[in-house]
Amino acid sequence: MSTTTITLTCAQSGTSYTTNLNSALGAIDTCHSGTTAPATNVVQGKLWLDLSSSDMVLKIYDGTSWLPMLDLDAGVMKATAVDGLDLTNWTVTETSGVLYFATGGVNKMKLDASGNMTCVGSVTAYGTM
Repeated sequence: MSTTTITLTCAQSGTSYTTNLNSALGAIDTCHSGTTAPATNVVQGKLWLDLSSSDMVLKIYDGTSWLPMLDLDAGVMKATAVDGLDLTNWTVTETSGVLYFATGGVNKMKLDASGNMTCVGSVTAYGTM
């Protein structure tokens, strides 16, 4: 299913109205999937399933550009955080396979792909260490 322009007016015949309504509902049902982004009726918050590469990428329009949200790569769904994940007081970013946890702009903990964790400050642990 491709993207579509939603054109529904009372000046249309019943057949045209039904055809346009079915096209609009089909586009919504498939998340406006296609190899090119929707170009008309694009508003902030609109979703598009980008099929332009071997991965399917769900994108959201932020009012200026299309930002990736989810990437379906070889059957594995990956969430995409643009410029890290903002949790109000904490920020989580990833660089070269290392996760960094920061608050107030200061890294407090990092976790590498081997499972090694480095912390700044006190650590309280419960259970087996």
